[in-house]
Amino acid sequence: MPFRNPLLPEHFLTWAEPPDEGGDELLRIVSWRRALTLKGHSFREFSREVVPLLDGRTGIDRICDEVADIFAREDLEAALEMLGGQGVVVEGGGADAAALPAGLQPQLAWLSEAAPEGRAAQRHLTAARVVLFGGGGPGAAAARGLAAAGIGELLIVDPAEVGASDSYFSPLFRPGDAGSLRAEALADALAELAPDCRIRARTTRPDSPQDIAALIEGAAMVLCCLDAGELNLALKLNRACRDLGMRWLAGGMEGLDLVVGPGFSGDPDAACYMCWRMREVACAANPQARLALERHLDRLRRDLSARRENLAMGADIVGGMMAAEAVAVLTGAGEPALDGRFLVVELPGLRQEKHGVLRKPGCPVCGGTAR
Repeated sequence: MPFRNPLLPEHFLTWAEPPDEGGDELLRIVSWRRALTLKGHSFREFSREVVPLLDGRTGIDRICDEVADIFAREDLEAALEMLGGQGVVVEGGGADAAALPAGLQPQLAWLSEAAPEGRAAQRHLTAARVVLFGGGGPGAAAARGLAAAGIGELLIVDPAEVGASDSYFSPLFRPGDAGSLRAEALADALAELAPDCRIRARTTRPDSPQDIAALIEGAAMVLCCLDAGELNLALKLNRACRDLGMRWLAGGMEGLDLVVGPGFSGDPDAACYMCWRMREVACAANPQARLALERHLDRLRRDLSARRENLAMGADIVGGMMAAEAVAVLTGAGEPALDGRFLVVELPGLRQEKHGVLRKPGCPVCGGTAR
């Protein structure tokens, strides 16, 4: 089927080389991921006259009319179809292409290489609603990544106030924000950076899994960046997501370790967050001491990131990786990398390990047995 609005994405470098001794020209179309070299004739004219019109907004009829004195329509359509078969020329968005923010060009180029639907994958992202629990360091980094990526709607759930260390973990918090509600301060900062993203703040703590379910119902994905002192809220989130079959991803900073994941697909036969926490206790060097810590954290119900051993860049790493996983999943650019798994990054050293999460027999949330 002929292209309606052919697009040669801008990340491809295109140039024609002079004829060789036999009179053949070379046309090179190159990106970091692929390189296409064509040998033939009239490539200099194609590069000079046709390539500038392959902007995704100009219709094929107009392109053919403007170069009719150089290329026959059937020859030009055949050439574009051949380039389309190589994945170099794609269908543009027509007039809709101009509606996308100009700053998204690097992401659109990435999607055209990574996602099966190319630029259309961006529309999946702008139609998606994500709920973020925890607006501290990792949460702020994840929120900034999602907003910059053009997420359609973002709800930030965080009852905490902005503390002195929040500006250390994220430049989105300014010194004057101290004492204000963190979710609102983060939402305000993101609204300036990404005015097309619908950002809302929830500043009261949900009291039950049912309250959480009301917040997340209909979301495409949930991210949990809660500090360990908010374990009680994370456990309620686990139950709510389990009941709804909701996809969600956890992550946080644990001293010298950065933990990205686990991810949960919503599959009722998969392990849940409680399974993971229980196995973490069982596998600890001192299980009794770790269990005592878990119980203490469950009772605290407050963010402890300001007083625990963490680095600012650790928040960027965790939040950035969580946002990258969310973008890949929501656009279809890749299979979920963290479903039933979690990644541990050690600081210092940057040593990485990925582990699987197994169901825990007798888990009070999922039962620990496949149904």
